[in-house]
Amino acid sequence: MNQLEELLQQCTVKLTLPGGIGWGTGFFVAPEWILTCAHVVKAANSKPVQVRWLHQENWTQAVVTRSLLPPYDLALLRVTLPKGDSPPCVYLDAEIQSRDPLYLFGYPDTDVGFPNGCPVTFSCEGLTGDEPALIKFALGQVRPGMSGSPLLNQRTGKVCGLVKFTRDRSIDLGGGAVPTAVILAQLPELVEQQQDFHQRDLRWVQILKAATTKSDMSSASNAPIEVFFSYSHRDEQLRSELEKHLSILKRQGIITAWYDREISAGTEWAGKIDEHLNTAQIILLLISADFLASNYCYDIELKRAMERDAAREARVIPVILRDVYWKGAPFGKLQALPKNAEPVTNWANQDQAFKDVAIGIHKAVEELTSKK
Repeated sequence: MNQLEELLQQCTVKLTLPGGIGWGTGFFVAPEWILTCAHVVKAANSKPVQVRWLHQENWTQAVVTRSLLPPYDLALLRVTLPKGDSPPCVYLDAEIQSRDPLYLFGYPDTDVGFPNGCPVTFSCEGLTGDEPALIKFALGQVRPGMSGSPLLNQRTGKVCGLVKFTRDRSIDLGGGAVPTAVILAQLPELVEQQQDFHQRDLRWVQILKAATTKSDMSSASNAPIEVFFSYSHRDEQLRSELEKHLSILKRQGIITAWYDREISAGTEWAGKIDEHLNTAQIILLLISADFLASNYCYDIELKRAMERDAAREARVIPVILRDVYWKGAPFGKLQALPKNAEPVTNWANQDQAFKDVAIGIHKAVEELTSKK
């Protein structure tokens, strides 16, 4: 059970009619205010309704103060809170769409057990054509006693409706709910009460914020690794061949590749290169005599790459394209590719050389992603 589901349970109550002639479910929408279906409390005939909260069977009593009969089927109950108790309130939100995953917590009839309440999950099928519209959901079983339960939209993390009916009490045909949009339209005082409560009580908001942060982090960890090519234009053909060998990693969404030929016309090229040089997680130095002779490659790109490597901001990988004397170069302490730093052009089969480079780059990517 996640934190939001646990909090929703804390907002939910069991409502038992006078004399124990029946019961249903309700939930706190504001301090001292419980929302349920009008048909759940109709037989109370203005008498107090017994409220069970958490595991406290005879916690307190509530009185129906407002009842909206079908087609709305809504009832507001005023409850006197026992001293020291401060139940949380649900976070109402009108957003709902087909295929949203839904969750409720309610108190079903004794035929299925679960005297302490139980959860049910569903899939939203959409809104009906009725006036007012109802939320229609399936792939879950709504038992008697669950009318009045809060319907949590697990996509938004907020309550999108009030469970109203079952389509079949014995199988998982699901049921229907009054949308939050209808609830707030018929009970507009709840809008301000909701705002006041959630500005003071941050439990629900903090869970949503933490979930959003976690989602953002998850998205970031699943994002492809950007690979920057630092090379001399005289080695364009070899660079292109290497990129072809990295195609499988690009197609799998593991990496994205960037080099200066990606700069569109009219763009300030030095600034664009700096931008990607400063954000790429892997920087490939395509080493050749022309690379070492290029002032821009050696004095600017290589220098910045080594700075980022030293700061552990990026992984710098020298790829020896052509035979050249590079002893004492700044990148000399780094593990070079292909195997044994043998220049690509020295291999009898250059495809094998580029394959070895691609394997090495893939390994570096896996090491980086495991640290996210």
